[in-house]
Amino acid sequence: MRHNEVVKFLEFLGTTKIKIQGDQLTACCPIHGERRPSFGVALDKPGHPFNCFSCHASGVLPKVAMEVKGMTWKEALSCVRKFGDFDLDLLDSTPDNLIFERRFQEDEAATLSLEYLSSFDYPNLRAKAFLKGRGVKRSTAVAAGIRTLNGRMIFPWYVGKLLVGMTTRSYRNATDPTRGLPLFGFKKHQKIYRAFGADPKPRQRVCIMEGELDALRVQSFGVDSTALSGTMPTRSQVDDLCTIAEQVVLLFDNDKPGRDATEALQRMAQHRLMLLRPTVLPNEYSDPGAASRDLLNTMLNDDALEVCL
Repeated sequence: MRHNEVVKFLEFLGTTKIKIQGDQLTACCPIHGERRPSFGVALDKPGHPFNCFSCHASGVLPKVAMEVKGMTWKEALSCVRKFGDFDLDLLDSTPDNLIFERRFQEDEAATLSLEYLSSFDYPNLRAKAFLKGRGVKRSTAVAAGIRTLNGRMIFPWYVGKLLVGMTTRSYRNATDPTRGLPLFGFKKHQKIYRAFGADPKPRQRVCIMEGELDALRVQSFGVDSTALSGTMPTRSQVDDLCTIAEQVVLLFDNDKPGRDATEALQRMAQHRLMLLRPTVLPNEYSDPGAASRDLLNTMLNDDALEVCL
């Protein structure tokens, strides 16, 4: 689509304060409504992917119409094409489309999700070395469904057996931040990352950490682990935690963001979950994900855990 055609489509959906700079479009998000623009569209990429830095909505252009107008995928695709030539014919038959049309029927969605995941690559030697260097066992990576794509590690997120989204991280550049992939309108602040993969078996106790790699490392020690992927806890994540276990051990970093996350989770999970925290956390191990196996076993010993009050 041409730039002016994308603008007309967004104006049809009620978007305001639209501004184009080169191949980037910025505007007020039409999905959640706002006064200060935080909504961006890549005009130079197929499907014109969008991302809102405020409500975290992301995806390709038809998904805006789905969110704003309540359309099905086919209706949204037809709507976009009324404004110009939309180069997304390939997605007409993808699992993404079929998931939307079938309204997340669990069995069918789970099958299609696995087909979607199989389209990515298995970890190569460099990716395996990256995981090994961070203490993640091969068996843990396999159970978690780790994949790669163009130099990025892909972490699948599950609810039970259903694949609901992915986050990625470069295994070539250590400073490259983790990012989300817009699979099925995935918003990572609404779910928690399960380091044990698509295993729906309920747990008596799980550990919750800040990052996926930390959770995978602890999972490699034989301790069921989850992660927030760097977000502050939300009520949706607390609901997600309640479906997994009755006891949650807080293993956030020993710094201000970690303490803030602990207080927020403690406040939102009150009377719903038993929250535990280690009494043993030496200052030199401010990041529990970097702790040795022996220290972790000491931290997670029942005698070293206290209930958050």
